[in-house]
Amino acid sequence: MEWAGSILVVDDERETREMIVELLREEGVEARPAGSVDEALETLRQGRFEAVLSDIQMPGKDGFTLIRELRQRGAAIPVILMTSFGTEETAHEAAGAGAFDCLLKPFARSALLESGHRAFDARAEVDDPVTCP
Repeated sequence: MEWAGSILVVDDERETREMIVELLREEGVEARPAGSVDEALETLRQGRFEAVLSDIQMPGKDGFTLIRELRQRGAAIPVILMTSFGTEETAHEAAGAGAFDCLLKPFARSALLESGHRAFDARAEVDDPVTCP
């Protein structure tokens, strides 16, 4: 499947963020990094994205807060959460918060790509890419 669009990668750990962005770019995805929820929201205001891939646990605002703030702004963009501390409870919390998917770090390249493709497909079914108000 061909990627058509952009994904925002949000993680406070620079090495992880850069590795994921590079992996996505190798697959032909336009991927942009953000190191925090506030940076992600600002980046979303400035560009168009089909999906967001965000770590859950970050200093200050977390991935759940990012989803809440996006929904409060009316953005229906799919958000894939990722965590190193995943449990069944975390997965339920992610689903309850409105996450499109939840990936446990370290995840296989194929798991990330599959989740990303599904998010892009879901976004395409809704309408045009999201610009965050």
